[in-house]
Amino acid sequence: MKVKLKRDAASKDLIWLDSDDVLMVLGVEDKITTGVNFLLWSCKQESCILMPASKFDIVDDSLSGRWVISLGFSGRIGLFPKAWLADEFWDKFYSENPEAVEIFWREFEAMKKEYYEE
Repeated sequence: MKVKLKRDAASKDLIWLDSDDVLMVLGVEDKITTGVNFLLWSCKQESCILMPASKFDIVDDSLSGRWVISLGFSGRIGLFPKAWLADEFWDKFYSENPEAVEIFWREFEAMKKEYYEE
């Protein structure tokens, strides 16, 4: 899935993303409390960001073959690479655990290949 920030994006969103970028969606999360969110990579911040789907237009609605569905507590539903759903994966990734960082980039590159080299 690829998305682009809507034209009326708030200036605070532009801290993370460029308004003209077409972005690869790394995952999708739907929570009862916050609605649908897209997991995106911010080149500006060199980090992942979870942003409300309502801020984006969908450019390509193809789903990644890397995604599996995750049914969590409190009504959370997600579509992410299976490896990213492991216990404490994100804590380890943000703590720069070498194994977690390698897993993140392996999955990122696999999705990138799906979307850009087909």
